[in-house]
Amino acid sequence: MNLNIALGILLLPAASAIICGLFGKYLKEKTGWVATGAMLGTLAITAILWGLWIVDSQGNSGYVPWGFEWIKVGGFSIEAKFWVDELTLIMLTFVSLVGSMVFIYANGYMHGDPGTPRFFAYFSLFATAMFLLVLGANFPMLFIGWEGVGLCSYLLIGYYFDKDFDGKITCADAGRKAFITNRVGDFGFLLGMLFVLYFFGTLDFHQLFKDGGAVAGFLGENGTAMGWVFTAIALLLFIGATGKSAQIPLYIWLPDAMAGPTPVSALIHAATMVTAGVYMVARCNVFYWLSPEAMTIVAIIGALTAFVAASIGITQRDIKKVLAYSTVSQLGYMFLACGVGAFSVAIFHVFTHAFFKGCLFLCAGSVIHALHHEQDMTKMGGLKSEMPRTYWTYLISTLAISGIFPFAGFFSKDEILLNTYLVDLNIGKTLWLIGVATALMTAFYMFRSVYLTFHGKFRGSEEKWMHVEESPNVMTIPLIILAIGATTAGLLGLPAWFPALPQHILPHFLDHGVTLQGQHLAEQFGMSAIERHHISHSTELGLAVFSLLVAVGGWALAYFVYAKNYPALPEKLRNNLRPLWNLSWNLWYYNMFCMKGVCGGLMALYRFILAIDQHIVDGVVNGAGRVAQAVGGELREMQNGSVQAYAVWVLVGANIVMLFLVFAL
Repeated sequence: MNLNIALGILLLPAASAIICGLFGKYLKEKTGWVATGAMLGTLAITAILWGLWIVDSQGNSGYVPWGFEWIKVGGFSIEAKFWVDELTLIMLTFVSLVGSMVFIYANGYMHGDPGTPRFFAYFSLFATAMFLLVLGANFPMLFIGWEGVGLCSYLLIGYYFDKDFDGKITCADAGRKAFITNRVGDFGFLLGMLFVLYFFGTLDFHQLFKDGGAVAGFLGENGTAMGWVFTAIALLLFIGATGKSAQIPLYIWLPDAMAGPTPVSALIHAATMVTAGVYMVARCNVFYWLSPEAMTIVAIIGALTAFVAASIGITQRDIKKVLAYSTVSQLGYMFLACGVGAFSVAIFHVFTHAFFKGCLFLCAGSVIHALHHEQDMTKMGGLKSEMPRTYWTYLISTLAISGIFPFAGFFSKDEILLNTYLVDLNIGKTLWLIGVATALMTAFYMFRSVYLTFHGKFRGSEEKWMHVEESPNVMTIPLIILAIGATTAGLLGLPAWFPALPQHILPHFLDHGVTLQGQHLAEQFGMSAIERHHISHSTELGLAVFSLLVAVGGWALAYFVYAKNYPALPEKLRNNLRPLWNLSWNLWYYNMFCMKGVCGGLMALYRFILAIDQHIVDGVVNGAGRVAQAVGGELREMQNGSVQAYAVWVLVGANIVMLFLVFAL
């Protein structure tokens, strides 16, 4: 199958970045439509790839559409090439579709901004890096895209580099925080790549993972005796994923990423950067299947991240920060799924999440745009009547992320909870309970944002209320399209108990060629693999109904507190639950620990090393110099130009030599 057209997915946004960067001063705001046209082109090419894939009758599970030899050292070579398989197609679909909607929306949101050409140059480069990450056929290609999205996030988060973010840090500082935090994770990722190269001799995904590949050959020679290799590689790669996809302990950068324009937040959270870590873990699922220890750690980190982030979202006032912590929490769900071996379900949730989270952020941007950059929900309210399109699309996406039937998030989140419940782990039921508690908090804080933003009376200034109006079509049409996705995307993963329609379409599609490679390999070589209990469809339906009731309970609680009894009851609860409220409001004090503990400790170490350098190292060096100067000064006195003095020194020297010779003999 000829898939050379896949190269266009990379070239179109790359060309857009160059055009916007070089000719932006002439094109001005037209650069937005240049970038949007390029992004829509990637969507069209993705549709063509799907068509070619469907009509192909060879039954292969992957193709190399383009490539050439890039680096050759002795017998080792690295190719710059693409790999298109089931996972690639799914990722390309939502990145290009959701990305296109964000690009269209950005034309309206950024209207009148003097830096529009620079913005769309960065935006297009961001998309280019993400496409390279997804299409890369080996670790080096993936890593270039991996670092590319990191660089672009720094540029876009710090887009308003001359402004303060939230009174605590500047936008430029927020960009640096994201960049530096990700470098910590990338160090682990690089070490993992080096381990892969050392033990398997290749960095190519196909050579590593396909039947008879390097991993199978390694197992054939070493059996389970070298099982620690897979654990080390899996955990090192996961360190990189915790940085890119904002998991404990490296999640602190993502909420501050809200410093950038809202379309940036939507692109980072829904279609590009934060999904990269989940994609990488799913792509490398073989290493995790062969290390149950690593999978357990991934599951625990995912569950804890989901819970902690959700608990923080409950008290936040900034509408974008609420959505940011919801992203961290949903990413935790995805890693929980990976940790219990449900890699295809994790990607299914990535897929549905892209639609409802993209819509939520763009709706938040619509509100902020209407209120002239006001982001505090306690200063909003009553916008339902004035912004009906924004309200209904935000509500639909809230229903989806909260797991309310029949919206998309219900199906993908329920599959994660189900697989967690079924997994044969000592802590399996504990992880499931954490997931259920997180679902309750998710519904609560998301409907809290609905009632504070759109219901009740407007709590801002009269001047702002007078200028409130619905956003233009260029901003609201993408909201409608994404809301449709948030409603219907779950049809691609209907559960076994759902009658009449095809079930598990997307998960089964991914399982065929990608996410079960490691399980088959583990079974083939007798390695320990994750096992699940089997339950009846009626029990599975009962668990789904239970999770739905939990979500409805969170919704009802938010209605009772923030619609029926606001602001008296929230204030009373805050006073009565002050320790818990402070824990949530202060982000579990983790930011404080990082800034004062980690960064403060590093600064103290730096000052200690500097003191050693200044007082000991420099002291020795400078002291040696002063001694040399002193000795030289004394010896210089001997060169005074007096012949009589020289004769005396010659006589003294001769006597010393004679005495030495006499006593020596």
